[in-house]
Amino acid sequence: MKWRQVFVGALVVGVGLVYGASAQAQSSFSGSVKLTTDYAFQGASDSDGAPALMGSFDWSHIAGLYTGVWGSNAASSAGDGTNNVSGVELNYYGGYSGKLIDQIGFDIRITYLHYVDGDSNTDTWESYVKPQVTLSYDAGLASFGVTYARGLKDTPENRYILNASLPLSQHLPLGQYKNIPVTLRGEFGINDYTDNDNADDYNWYLGGIGTKIKGFGLEFFYTGRTYVDGDTDNPDPIVGGSISRSF
Repeated sequence: MKWRQVFVGALVVGVGLVYGASAQAQSSFSGSVKLTTDYAFQGASDSDGAPALMGSFDWSHIAGLYTGVWGSNAASSAGDGTNNVSGVELNYYGGYSGKLIDQIGFDIRITYLHYVDGDSNTDTWESYVKPQVTLSYDAGLASFGVTYARGLKDTPENRYILNASLPLSQHLPLGQYKNIPVTLRGEFGINDYTDNDNADDYNWYLGGIGTKIKGFGLEFFYTGRTYVDGDTDNPDPIVGGSISRSF
């Protein structure tokens, strides 16, 4: 409860500072909805292998501040050691983003992850706060990013994430299809429980190819997870797809 109060208070103060700094400043609202075959998170399924419906609503300011909420159905504890997909995950977040120079951007964010129906299983579905910092680099041919995130919970975790994105349609001779945006993306991450030797560290990977058709985003992805210590069975890789729309 303490972290929730601090987080909400920080968001209120941040929004107030923006409006106080410039009465003429511009802001905007946006949102998105996505249907995916699996809520694949860090190489494993957070929806117990079932489809997931996700959505977000965001407010952003021309000065760089933003806040929003994201939600999805997720597997939750049924109280008897089994999982179901009746749970709901909500992420409340706020942050500040901008550019250091033309090609290098940054994003500083803090998120409160709340599992509405999952807190009875605190080992898996503990609600917690996650601050993170991201640096991105646009190389023209491709773009790259590196993120450090810290999960503040009973078993704290450090996350290191590398990602890359390559817009194929801008660099390949696709003939009559050159106006159809096709993008390859990849991700590699490390989840390190440095403060708990009994926790299971793992790495994950993801590869995807996506496009946009008549305002809808389509993506196919392949992702998996590998546990470092070898004592925990690696989950089967996930092959899936999604359709999304932003507004």
